Amino acid sequence: MNQHSRQILHTLLDKYENSGSYRGTSTRPRRLFYRFTPRTLPAYFDDTSARQKEEINSDMIHLAEAGVIEIFWVKHEEGNLIQKVALRIEGLPTAFHLLRRTPRQSREESMLALVRNYRGQGPAWLENFLAWLEERLLLREGISPYLDLHDMEIADRVLTALQALTELQEETPERVFSLRVLGHSKAWAAIAQRVLRIVRDFHGGWGLEEAREVWAEFGLVANPQHIFVHGNLTLQVAGGIVETRLFQPDLGLSAQLIQNMQVLDVQADFLITIENLTSFYQFIRKHPGQYVAVYLGGYHNRLRREFLQKIQRCLLEQGREIPCYHWGDIDYGGFDIFRHLAEHSLLPLNPYLMDSETLLRHRHLALAISDAYARRLAGLLDKPGFEAFREVIEVMLRERIRLEQESVEVIV
Repeated sequence: MNQHSRQILHTLLDKYENSGSYRGTSTRPRRLFYRFTPRTLPAYFDDTSARQKEEINSDMIHLAEAGVIEIFWVKHEEGNLIQKVALRIEGLPTAFHLLRRTPRQSREESMLALVRNYRGQGPAWLENFLAWLEERLLLREGISPYLDLHDMEIADRVLTALQALTELQEETPERVFSLRVLGHSKAWAAIAQRVLRIVRDFHGGWGLEEAREVWAEFGLVANPQHIFVHGNLTLQVAGGIVETRLFQPDLGLSAQLIQNMQVLDVQADFLITIENLTSFYQFIRKHPGQYVAVYLGGYHNRLRREFLQKIQRCLLEQGREIPCYHWGDIDYGGFDIFRHLAEHSLLPLNPYLMDSETLLRHRHLALAISDAYARRLAGLLDKPGFEAFREVIEVMLRERIRLEQESVEVIV
């Protein structure tokens, strides 16, 4: 068969495998046709050469003789001009054999076996995804955009990565994760978007918009970064005692170290977390007094929030309560980081220098916002967790501006 004839047969098989007849949902089997028109098959109607038409006619006649299709000729053009061809269901095995094409049913059975290998090993959200896949496969329904029946290797990598993500116990660089779990340093990058879609749809992704923030929640990071702390804490680390006040201007702590340490004492009038490193150093340089300032090294994932939780537990054990603040950008991302940190850190957080007064005082340094950005920002007005920012959001929408934290001058 020439390439055009093969494409005709592939198209007919595609129609069958996507039909109610294949899925068993059709009460009245419908015939599946391929119509010969200048749009669907230009080569057949090429006036400059009859060769293509003759080859296609010959191939169709052979397929009809093999019981794969039925030919419908144009009236008075029998043997010369085909109007359409119809697939014969009884000829399916021959059709698949001629094309050397794996039937969809075989691919579904292989995918189902793969999915079942991962059942019963992960958290509820992952089990829900696997159950959804199994149900769809049993019903012969599609499983895109999550997995592709034509690519079992990628499907296996996606499921392997999902399982491994749920088992991470410490911060892991993406390239290391890719090598250890998938066998190649670039394999993760090839499937990350597909995995992200699954996480967003079946887990929720903690309501986070940026992929790096979602991965960070699992413990997957581009490169591990330290938490920087300034102030007077007493820590127990590996059987020894560390007084953070002895380290000026700050002390860097790895996520792995934080997992294995205890906070024994907190000597501070207040605590503040700061989103950006430049602003962290600006704050501790200009702000006197006894306080604890924490830079969380970018996005605050669960491993980094553990440090704040240990501080809070120490305060509760001492029967103390101190004001807690977060300082970040006056923009969509900054508000979302505050909301997520407030929900998951156990700290009674209040925003610091993230109000309308600060925004307008630095208006000359503000950045313009687009219509699309304004629509996203307006969406926060009615969302829970953003109540503290409603006034400043309304000003931002009115003035069409946002402000990065580094532009804000610390006033003591």
